Amino acid sequence: MSGFFEATAAWLPGSIAMGCLVICSGFFSASETAFFYLTHEQIRVFGTGNLRQRMVSRLMSNPDRLLSAVLFWNLLINLMYFAVSVIVVHRLSNEGLNVAAGLFGVVSLLFMILVGEVVPKSVAVVFCKQLSTLAAVPLAGAVRVLDAFLPRLENLSRSIRRWLWPTLEREPVLSITDLEHAIDASESSADVGIAEQWVLQNILELSDLKTEELMRPRGMYASVSEPITRQALDQIDPGTDVVVVMDGSHERVVGAIVMEAVVGLRPAEPARMVEPVVTVPWCGSLTSTLQLMRKEYAQVAVVVSEYDLPVGVITYSDVMDAILLPQTGRTKRLLKREPVVEVSPGQFEVEGITTLRYLSKRLKLDHDPETDAALTVAGLLQDELHDLPSVDQSCNWKGWTIRVIQSGENGQLKVRLSQETA
Repeated sequence: MSGFFEATAAWLPGSIAMGCLVICSGFFSASETAFFYLTHEQIRVFGTGNLRQRMVSRLMSNPDRLLSAVLFWNLLINLMYFAVSVIVVHRLSNEGLNVAAGLFGVVSLLFMILVGEVVPKSVAVVFCKQLSTLAAVPLAGAVRVLDAFLPRLENLSRSIRRWLWPTLEREPVLSITDLEHAIDASESSADVGIAEQWVLQNILELSDLKTEELMRPRGMYASVSEPITRQALDQIDPGTDVVVVMDGSHERVVGAIVMEAVVGLRPAEPARMVEPVVTVPWCGSLTSTLQLMRKEYAQVAVVVSEYDLPVGVITYSDVMDAILLPQTGRTKRLLKREPVVEVSPGQFEVEGITTLRYLSKRLKLDHDPETDAALTVAGLLQDELHDLPSVDQSCNWKGWTIRVIQSGENGQLKVRLSQETA
């Protein structure tokens, strides 16, 4: 043991270098866990936070770039660590301290596993929000350094993969047919509850839904114009979940504010809570809209027409309701009441903005989007009557008579459905 302390020149400089390297390795290990342990909602909220939080949100906007940089630096540091460890072991062996050299190699390995990997990752799981904001600035610098080299590394990796595994194919994703089989199996299985069957069915229908079927039409959502004031937000209905921010001309959507985040803000701070929005076409599928919203961490998607004019918005919670609730429709969310009410046997009162898909589901009728060209009850009436519907006008639809009983100046309709008599 005395010989070991007398040979400090052989192991002390290397130990100091290894200590610095293991700290750096622990930083990247903790950063990786902290960043990728953040939930989708936390990353979205960070987008309107302070400078460090916004930096976390920007880094997570391209997770592949961030992960590649973290893994590269961590691997490089670990290689340097073990290279120094081998040098120190070799020097101790030259000094005749073979036992000390063996123990040093074992201890250095355990030290890297515990201090460089296990402990940092465990701490990062518990304090992911705090550690991610603290690591944002140095990690952004580390990523920026590799920006010039990562494309070359990706090309090299792709070339090696094609050379070594030319027949390697991507694992196929879950198809609609697989989901149909899952639903069929769930209906005959006692292990799957009714709620799970609803969710599977809603996921299956998600690919058939168009964005316009779930959107909140223009004029039926809360909005404020720039510049934003606290007084304008205080006038919003307390039950409102999202407020759309329009430009000065009130023609273009520039952002959205989640009302939960406004609580406790000072009067001068509402403008800081404006979150970015994504733009989707009115005829796009709801599946692609959800993917875009998740990719961009957006709470609101602006639905535009073929003339690039906003015709409505759709929120992330709207899509989640369409997946998780057994029966949901935009009319129920907008009007906060049931849009299809049975007033007597075989007689229903229906709001005009109710979608034909939702009405067909309530009446247990088959719905074919290709044959039912109209989207809503009001749209069906306009197509059949070739004019704006007025009170007492009617049309026939799938064995039902639709008669207008109320027509508002803003285009809102209420109709009565009754089964046709033979």
